[in-house]
Amino acid sequence: MKLLKIAVIGTINKDVIVFPNKKKKISLGGIAYNICTLAALLKDRAEIYPVCNLGRNFYPQAVKFLSEFSNVKFNGMKKVSQKHNICSMYYDQYQNREEYLEGKVPVLNFKQIKPFLNLDAILINFISGWDMSLEVLQKIRKHSKGLILLDIHSLTLGIDKNKKRFLRRPKNWKAYVRCADIVQMNKTELETVLNRKLKSNGLIAEVKKILKLNPKIFLLTLGKNGAIVVWRKENKISIKKIEGIPIKKMVDNIGCGDVFGAAFLAGYLVNRNIINSAQLANHLAVKKCQFSGVEKIVNFPKMKLNFS
Repeated sequence: MKLLKIAVIGTINKDVIVFPNKKKKISLGGIAYNICTLAALLKDRAEIYPVCNLGRNFYPQAVKFLSEFSNVKFNGMKKVSQKHNICSMYYDQYQNREEYLEGKVPVLNFKQIKPFLNLDAILINFISGWDMSLEVLQKIRKHSKGLILLDIHSLTLGIDKNKKRFLRRPKNWKAYVRCADIVQMNKTELETVLNRKLKSNGLIAEVKKILKLNPKIFLLTLGKNGAIVVWRKENKISIKKIEGIPIKKMVDNIGCGDVFGAAFLAGYLVNRNIINSAQLANHLAVKKCQFSGVEKIVNFPKMKLNFS
């Protein structure tokens, strides 16, 4: 197969994860999970191009870690003068968490992204929630030649005066969705954009409505309950429930959705098989739940060309 070229656009956070016993895990976060998953699964079959701004105080650390992957290219990573984004997350004993964000690297502009519009695929993950403007996203859609996967993620999060993140409905969310071929949300994010709670039997009806906006595939992640994948081909809508996999020991669910999206994209680019790609994504998201941080993603095995 030809060498795939994939851009990953968003923000690499410095994550500080604090567990109920007060132990801390400091790790790269944000799109680092996407980058590492794609790089590990595809290895010599792909080049991965992170496109992001990095504070001067954090740039060397990020480059050093990502250099473990020979297929990650750094020409889309820009060093900026501002302090880097630090995301502090505090777990309680019930796996609930509070999230705080300090620092604010600049919004990505179209000039930074333009060199990567002719790649095979672009994965866009809103990590800060203001990683790029809607106008820039619309320009990406207009000029891109490749597949676009959009993870809504922190587009559904505001930030208060104490730097604490909170759920809020994003303005013009439908305009964001129209820019994607593949859209990813979890149940909470879907409920947030719709501004109402959903029963399990009402999820698919809402996803079908969203597919009418333009996307061809919708990835709805459900945590321990697996995922639902809904896709359209011409006028036919297909649905597949990906069953949850029992987790022996839940350690840290941060990054699980990011791993899911990247693994799905890797599988789909190689095989164009939606169901198999979603099953692979679900399997690796469960693996991620069993460790904290990005470091062990390097051990994900190279993806088989024909998997099931």
